[in-house]
Amino acid sequence: MSLHANFYTDYMDLVQPHDVFMYYSRCKYIIVVLRKGGISTITPPELDAKSKYDEDDFSPFAITCLQETFYVTDKKKITVFDKTFQKKNDITHKYLTAPVGIDSRGEQLFVLNGKKKDVNTSIVILQTDGTFIRKIAENVFTDPWSLKINSGGNLIVTDTGACELLIINKETGNCVHTHSIPPKDDQRIQCRGLDIDYDDNIFVSLRREGLRRQYEYIELFSKDFTSHYTICDDGSDPSKFAGWNSLHSIREDIVKATRDLK
Repeated sequence: MSLHANFYTDYMDLVQPHDVFMYYSRCKYIIVVLRKGGISTITPPELDAKSKYDEDDFSPFAITCLQETFYVTDKKKITVFDKTFQKKNDITHKYLTAPVGIDSRGEQLFVLNGKKKDVNTSIVILQTDGTFIRKIAENVFTDPWSLKINSGGNLIVTDTGACELLIINKETGNCVHTHSIPPKDDQRIQCRGLDIDYDDNIFVSLRREGLRRQYEYIELFSKDFTSHYTICDDGSDPSKFAGWNSLHSIREDIVKATRDLK
C-alpha cells in the first residue's frame, strides 16, 4: 500500500457529498465526489472541488468505473457518464427499485438494491448496456449500503440496518461469511461506506446510530476478518472528524495496520 499525501477540500464546496472514487488519467489522480445535485472532481495538489455535472433532481448514491465510463446509482436507475462526465444515458429495470452500492467486474455491473423497509433487497447483475443477467442474494439484507468486489470475485456488502459486513459468493448468491459490528456504549454501530485495497484489506466507515454529529470512525479489517484496526476516529469531539484534523497521521496508521495484518 502506498499513500503519498492527504488531500481535503472545504466542505462548503460540496453539498451533501455521498460517495468518492479516485482514478488515474493522463499521469494524474482525479478524485470524483458524488454530491446532491451533481458530480464534482478534485485534482491533487489542488484542493478546490470543480463541478462537472449538475442536475437539480440528481441524487447519486454510489459510483463505479469501467473502461472510462462511469456508472452512478440514482433513484430507481443507473446514470451513465463518459470520461468527461457528459451524461450518456440511463439504465432502468423493474428490479432496480432502490439501487445503492455498485461495482463492476469484466463487462458486468453488480448493483446492490433495496433500502430500509424494502422487502426486496438483492444484488442485481447487469451487462453494461443494461441487459439483465440475473438477481442474487434476495432478501438477505436489512438496509444495504455499499458493495465492492475483492480479488477472489466475492462481493463484500455493508448492511447498515443489520450492523453487519457480509461476503457473498457472486456465483451462487450465498452468504459465505457474516461479520457483526459490536455496539459501543450500548449503542448500535452502523456500517456504511466501504473500500478494498489490492491486498483485499477492507476499509469500512462506521458511525454510532443517530441523526446528527454521531461518533464516527474508520475500521480496517483483514480479508478474512481475523484482524482489525481502527485507523481514525473522531473521539468525543465530532468536529475533529468533520474537519479532518484528526487524520494527520492516517498514512502512518494505515501502513502500520496493514503491516500488522500480514
